[in-house]
Amino acid sequence: MITLKDAMEVISAAQKKASAIGQPMNVAVADGGNYFATRPYTFTIAAGLALLVGASGAAAATEGWFTPAQATQGHQLFNNQCAECHRPDLTGAAGPALVGPTFLAKWGNKPLSDLYQFEHKNMPATNPGSVPPDQLRAITAYILQKNGFPAGNTPLDKSEVSRPLTKN
Repeated sequence: MITLKDAMEVISAAQKKASAIGQPMNVAVADGGNYFATRPYTFTIAAGLALLVGASGAAAATEGWFTPAQATQGHQLFNNQCAECHRPDLTGAAGPALVGPTFLAKWGNKPLSDLYQFEHKNMPATNPGSVPPDQLRAITAYILQKNGFPAGNTPLDKSEVSRPLTKN
């Protein structure tokens, strides 16, 4: 991901280079289907655009489903408590696959609470309901990560229960 600092450094370097050769910093603009790169615009516009890019990147990171650390913890817990039936790669054995189109067809677009309640009431098969809630949320974070759901800055917690399982 491009950070605001990276964008500002690129813009600053371009401004210095343009100034060194006596040229104004230009931005390509569309004008009735024709593209021009000859209209000078101020550095403020470029900096404003860089701020927008940085802000949207920060928002996307915040809107993830879990933190990377939570998914890492979930991976370890999954291997210890779930992999015997669901395989370490989540492709299923005695238990169903927890990754891929079949999993997404069953749980996609449903509230996270449906998946969490199923896990809590039925898993592990040898001792249902025995996994503490914080560990079960970490395992769920790992399963979501393996299914392509994005990580963010906030851990998966009880406040997410009504959120539908969609990747966008």
